Amino acid sequence: MTLQSDLSINASKFLPEAASNEIKNLNEFLMDSATNAPKWFEVGDPKYREMRAKGETALPEAIILERGRDISIPSREDNREIPCRVMVPENGVEAKAVFMHIHGGGFVLSSEKECDPLLAKIADLARVAVVSVGYRLAPENPFPAAPEYCFDAAEWLIDNSKEKFGVELQFIGGENSSPQVATSPYPPTSTSRTPAPPSTSQP
Repeated sequence: MTLQSDLSINASKFLPEAASNEIKNLNEFLMDSATNAPKWFEVGDPKYREMRAKGETALPEAIILERGRDISIPSREDNREIPCRVMVPENGVEAKAVFMHIHGGGFVLSSEKECDPLLAKIADLARVAVVSVGYRLAPENPFPAAPEYCFDAAEWLIDNSKEKFGVELQFIGGENSSPQVATSPYPPTSTSRTPAPPSTSQP
């Protein structure tokens, strides 16, 4: 018996001639910008991160929203804290849960402060308090620095979300490279002692 999918895809929609002039112009702009913009391996990772946040690469400048709040939470190291960005629902709407967000960037680029529009949309539509983790970036901080920070943040949120946000940590996720961390129950160096909450990620 042959199984038939409910999903139907029109392959002609993906042909070059199917693209509108607007899409073609956008693609040309992006390719030109990427070709002419400085490369990370030419200017170095720290400098490239600064340039990317300011919109000096092929990507637009990061949008920082006033409603976002910066906090720091403890790490496994006594002399180091984890920077986080908090976004809660607007207009006094109560959050139903805490969502721990792990930003993308291949563990090398971006930061917890460069995702405000996305975090605000998640907070408002899902009615969650979003906590985005500013994990340590490579190559200055090699593996497992990033996962360690994320697991430390998750443990702290498990213990403190109810007191700090009024609701429990229920979800962990993000985009790009984050599923590698969000779907890993425990790293070898973790001090975890509680099963991780459900994870969700965006491709």
